[in-house]
Amino acid sequence: MFSQAILLKSIGGKILGVLDNTKKGFFLGISIIAGGLSVFLNEGIL
Repeated sequence: MFSQAILLKSIGGKILGVLDNTKKGFFLGISIIAGGLSVFLNEGIL
C-alpha cells in the first residue's frame, strides 16, 4: 500500500514535469512563430 502511494506520487511528478516542459516548449514555439511573422511582415512592408 505504502509503495503504491510513492509510485503514484513519482508518476504524478513525472507527468507534471512533462506538462511543464510542453507548456514551455509551446510558448517558445509561439514566440518564435510570432517573431518570424513580424520579421516577414516588416520585410513585406519595406
